[in-house]
Amino acid sequence: MDVIIKYGISEINQSEWLDFLSNHPKKSVFQTPQMYYCYEQTPNHQPCLFTAYVNSKLVGVLLVVVIQEPGFLKKSFSTRAIIHGGPIVKDDNPTILKEILKACDLQIGYKVIYTQIRNQFEQLSQCDIYRERGYKFEPHLNYLILLHNETTVWSNIGKGRISQIKKSMANGLFVKVYNNETITDDLIRQGYSIIQEVYNRANLPLVDISQMFAANHQKILLMFVVMTREGDVAGCRFALDYEKSLYGWYAGSRSKYYSFYPNSLLIWETLRWGCTEGYEMFDYGGAGSPNQSYGVRGFKSQMGGELVDFGRYEKVNNPVKMFIGKYGFYFYKKLFKF
Repeated sequence: MDVIIKYGISEINQSEWLDFLSNHPKKSVFQTPQMYYCYEQTPNHQPCLFTAYVNSKLVGVLLVVVIQEPGFLKKSFSTRAIIHGGPIVKDDNPTILKEILKACDLQIGYKVIYTQIRNQFEQLSQCDIYRERGYKFEPHLNYLILLHNETTVWSNIGKGRISQIKKSMANGLFVKVYNNETITDDLIRQGYSIIQEVYNRANLPLVDISQMFAANHQKILLMFVVMTREGDVAGCRFALDYEKSLYGWYAGSRSKYYSFYPNSLLIWETLRWGCTEGYEMFDYGGAGSPNQSYGVRGFKSQMGGELVDFGRYEKVNNPVKMFIGKYGFYFYKKLFKF
């Protein structure tokens, strides 16, 4: 089988791209033309697209985003390639997978410190292929919640979480849902400020708000907003909408409302709405490594989802910079007490 690999978005018919994904059992919103555009509109993000063809027919897609932190020093030791939900190849064909991974490594491997593939589906059956290309499998958990119907979903929620949801409602909190026709730039800014507060407390980097604007422009963004009786925004979830699946992108709430349990209400209303609107699954977006403590995992575990370990594949492209980037800045901050 002769596999032809092409590089760049100009090399593909986007309708063919969408059709290929729509008919694939491992379809992912992160491998769509819409996400290419979102990455393209985000500072310090560079999308890179690889497509595979056999007899002029599209048989594989790999959308990579190269990310770097701003500033010369940070850029030098932070540039990485992230692949969400890919590669996606016809029938999981090993020859196609090998060729598209090889093309990716040759084209961008020398530019980045490491390449990380964040699986959204089981990929252990292809482990040998990834290993041949220098990738190492690392376990990484996630929760998937099937949205059969509201009654079933409610019955699977832990008693403690149910109690919190009821208390949240008793305190006058409620959730409003917005789609691309009703989301405004101001609403995105309000929601983003909440997520920013959460990430700042956890000392975690947060993607630029431009990616949320771009996702809304591409009509794949949903917002679930927790409101108080007084009309204040107490919490928010940015979710991605694709092929009857909801992806829990970013979520959080204002700390001053924690005693009202806005996060519990937020996830329940997200699931309830998904059931009502005919969605099939909610993807929680990750639950951390099983080898490390992760406080959010306990919260997510009480919503009745299936715990899966699809893991990640990671390839270190520049070991020296990887070491410096991982440990150098840690000791630098310790020394100067930043």
